[in-house]
Amino acid sequence: MSFYERLQNTFYSLYEDLHREYVYFPIQDELVKKYFSHLPITIPSISHMEKNLSTMLLNSHAPLTSTRPTVPGMIFVGGMHIKKIPDPLPADIRDFIENAKDGVIYFSLGSNVKSSEMPAENRQIFLDVFAQMKQRIIWKFEDENIPKLPPNVMVKKWLPQPDILAHPNIKVFITHGGLFGTQEGVYNAVPMLGMPFYCDQHLNRTKLSNQDTLFQ
Repeated sequence: MSFYERLQNTFYSLYEDLHREYVYFPIQDELVKKYFSHLPITIPSISHMEKNLSTMLLNSHAPLTSTRPTVPGMIFVGGMHIKKIPDPLPADIRDFIENAKDGVIYFSLGSNVKSSEMPAENRQIFLDVFAQMKQRIIWKFEDENIPKLPPNVMVKKWLPQPDILAHPNIKVFITHGGLFGTQEGVYNAVPMLGMPFYCDQHLNRTKLSNQDTLFQ
C-alpha cells in the first residue's frame, strides 16, 4: 500500500471504532431497554458485552473471505439464510425462465445501488447489448416502465433472488459483489460477472476472481 492508502485505512478504522462506540452502541442500548427492561435481570451495555464475548457468529464463509486468525468461539455461519429447497417462483418469473431455451442472465446491483439512477445513455447501452443476445435477461430495476424494452428482457422492482439463482436455467449472475449475493451465487454454482462499487464488493470480487468463480 502507498502512504496515502495506509493513512486512509487508519482514518476509516478510527472512524469505525468511534462511530460504533458513540453512535451505534447507544442506539442498540436504547433498543435493549425498550424490549428487555421488563426482565428481572440487569442487562449490561452493548459496549460491555462486546468486550466479554464467549461466542461470535460470523456472517461469512472461510473460502470466500480473506485469511484471518480465528479462535474456537468464532463460528462461520455464512449462507445460513439460503434455503436448501427454494420457494416456488411467481408464475410470470417462472414461465419467463423456463421458456428460455438458451438460458437466462440474472442482473442485480443489490438494494443500495439503484439501476434506475444510472445515466440514460449507460442504461441504453445495456439494453442494446441485451437485445442482441439469445439469452433472456431478468434485471432488478426500480422503474418497471422502461420505454422500448427488448422482448427478451424482464425488469422488476423486487425479485426473489435466492430462488431465482437456484433455478438450473440461470446461466450467469451479473452482480455488484455484495456478501449475500456472492454467497447465493456460489451456493448455486452460478458463474458471476462482477461490477463492484464500494465497501467489501471489491474484496469479494478479487477473492472470487482468483478462484475462477467470478469474472471481472
